[in-house]
Amino acid sequence: MEALVFSTNFRSGLDVEEFQTILPKNYIHHVLPGELIYDFFAAWKRAATETVSAKVYGLPPWFEASAQSLARNGYSINLQKRF
Repeated sequence: MEALVFSTNFRSGLDVEEFQTILPKNYIHHVLPGELIYDFFAAWKRAATETVSAKVYGLPPWFEASAQSLARNGYSINLQKRF
């Protein structure tokens, strides 16, 4: 697999764990300690916690700030605004 794309309409807020429930089946079964996908979600949760101050500007800026934090921490995140 080349990439995972995460998108939301923010109607139900921004909860990183909600994205885990919609992962492709071959990833869902690997969200276990020691697995790369588990480490990614743990890092994303930390990034969301660290950037929670961006939430005052709305959920999309908070989502973007958490993605930027992940990118700064070495994750390969495409930060372009639109495809």
